[in-house]
Amino acid sequence: MERKHKVLLKYLARLTFEGTEEDLKERIRAIATFLVQRYPRDAKAFLTQYERSLKEVFSERYATVMYAGIFREQWLRDFSEAEHLTERRLEEKECPELLGGFKIRVGDTVWDCSLKGQLNALKETFTP
Repeated sequence: MERKHKVLLKYLARLTFEGTEEDLKERIRAIATFLVQRYPRDAKAFLTQYERSLKEVFSERYATVMYAGIFREQWLRDFSEAEHLTERRLEEKECPELLGGFKIRVGDTVWDCSLKGQLNALKETFTP
C-alpha cells in the first residue's frame, strides 16, 4: 500500500472520532462503504489499514484506569497533569484482582501502581 493511502486512512480515522460517540458506528460504516466503492480491488487491504489506524487513533485519545478498592479522583487528576493526559478521555474499570492501587493504560503504555504489580515485581526480583 502506498504511503499516500496510509496517510489518507490515518486522516479518515482521525475524522471518525470527531463528533459524538452516538454517531461513531455510522461514521465508521460510511467510511468503510466509501473505501469499498472507491477502491474495490484493494478494499480488503484498505479496510485492514483503516482498522489499524482506528486502533492507533483510539489509543491516542482514550485511556483506561483500572483500580481496586477506593479510588480517589485527585490521584487521577494529579497523574493526568503530570503525564499530560488531560486531553484524553478516561474509562474507569474496577478490578479487585489488583488488590490495591491502580493501573493506567494509554495505548501500549501501562503505568502499574497496583499492589499486585508491586508483588509481581518483588517475585521476579527474588526468582532465580
